[in-house]
Amino acid sequence: MILDNSMIQNSLLSPEALRRRKNLKKGIDFTLLVIGQEGSGKVSFINTLCNQTVLDKDTFNIKPEHSSVSPGIDIVKLHVNITDDKDSTPIALDIVMTPGFGDNIDNSRCITRVVDFIEREFDQMLEEECSIQRNPKFKDGRPHVALFFIKPTSRGLREMDVVALKRLTKLVNVIPVIAKADSLTDDELKLNKRLIMGDIRANKINIYDFSTDSQDNEAIAEAQWLFETLPFAVAGSYEKEYIDGKMVHTREYDWGTMHVEDTDHTDFTTLRNSLFGSHLEELKTSSHQVLYESWRRDKLASDGGVLNANTISSNYSKPGSKFTSTVHPTPYVENLTESNVSLTELFKTDILGPTTLLEIERKKKQMEAYMADLKNLEMRLRNTGINA
Repeated sequence: MILDNSMIQNSLLSPEALRRRKNLKKGIDFTLLVIGQEGSGKVSFINTLCNQTVLDKDTFNIKPEHSSVSPGIDIVKLHVNITDDKDSTPIALDIVMTPGFGDNIDNSRCITRVVDFIEREFDQMLEEECSIQRNPKFKDGRPHVALFFIKPTSRGLREMDVVALKRLTKLVNVIPVIAKADSLTDDELKLNKRLIMGDIRANKINIYDFSTDSQDNEAIAEAQWLFETLPFAVAGSYEKEYIDGKMVHTREYDWGTMHVEDTDHTDFTTLRNSLFGSHLEELKTSSHQVLYESWRRDKLASDGGVLNANTISSNYSKPGSKFTSTVHPTPYVENLTESNVSLTELFKTDILGPTTLLEIERKKKQMEAYMADLKNLEMRLRNTGINA
């Protein structure tokens, strides 16, 4: 066997270096959901966050001639690869935008459309888990975190914000963000942060709290500091300049220059480091092991814990739905609805797959047949004894 130079070089690397090289090639999948009204600075923030032009500044603007018409709400998916430097692990970032959210005369259905989108991704994941033969090319589209942009009104949260946050936090890690923080004075920013967090606590909204399982005092202190910093005050900019040999995003004002990455000016760097660094894996773990698993248990335990063909079917076949999707469930259990045995507790153990359910049903039928044969045998013996 002839070894080329790359194979020889790989054989000389340490296991840690090999793992790092593999991660550099593969990258880390991460899905970010962005929610907020038009004019809250979402587009400039996303471009600044990714350090590249992902969206044009006029992409989602409502034209003046259409300003009197409710725009509805769209779900727009984007993909971008983020690499800070040649030695960093690349992030394959999927961005989900929600243009039209909160911009309608009647916004009651806006949050429903977003929740429907998340649950559709959950349904597809559940169907994949329940498949006997998995799809190796299956793409997990569940969002790992949602940035909820709040306009600073110095009055805390609006009723729509409260309703939206309560529903979203059951399905996705939500981080509240104050939009266009560079438009506020220090006192105004402190007031808005205090009022928003006060409303979040008063309404018992379970936003992402940055908690950690680590016993390290430094990690615990960092998590507490991050939570106390919420909501993050952020800003974005299309202008760049070099300061001290480093490229930064800036905004020029009459009173001076705002540096987006400067922690004395905004919380942008803190948020970015949390999303793509210190809490990236924690966000992914929380979204799967806590939020998705909670939804999954409720889904499987619905209807008294009896699984039927519709349990894993999508709810997105509604006429006229923008997210119409036909999902064909696998009919791996027949006539289970006629059973007197509830599977609720079994589902809660999270160990039952379709093969196990089939085996349970088969054994159950065998037991019923055995009991019938035993009953017939007893009757024959009884009749024999009488005749004797």
